[in-house]
Amino acid sequence: MRKTFILILNLVLFFGCANKNNEHIKVVGNIDYNGLSGTWYIVGLYKNGECNNDEITIDYMIEKDSFSYLKRQISRTKQDKKETKALVEKGKIRILKDRSGALEISRFGLFYDSYNIVNLDVNYKSALIVGDGDFWVIDRKPQMPFLMREIYTKYLLKHGFKQDQICWKNDEKR
Repeated sequence: MRKTFILILNLVLFFGCANKNNEHIKVVGNIDYNGLSGTWYIVGLYKNGECNNDEITIDYMIEKDSFSYLKRQISRTKQDKKETKALVEKGKIRILKDRSGALEISRFGLFYDSYNIVNLDVNYKSALIVGDGDFWVIDRKPQMPFLMREIYTKYLLKHGFKQDQICWKNDEKR
């Protein structure tokens, strides 16, 4: 009885955490992964809670056939303008061989979620990365030009996200 319970629990965890590959979304190809390395700012993301103006950076580091990343969040208080830096995440990114913009990201080391680079600036200055019901927009600068934000917003709306799910960082209108 106990073995059956453990087997069922493992199957539920395995299939419950499995993520669908986003086949309906066109993936960017022919990526020079060296162009992705370095520091990026998250300037737009899926709003799954409070949307604040904390600065979030991601440092991508190339390894043999994958990337590692460090995600940091900088909070600033308006009263005393103090900065609080916190390491939010550390993880791995695997590159899928069949599509160079198709990635698997592991935040906790056990499970990988599928994400696709669906838009990448020719000069590697901005990118849109979409997962199953999740996305983020990254840029080399803390604030993205308004025209680029509009282009990404239209893409996200076309692919099933709602306007109130899109959080733009450093947005004066919020």
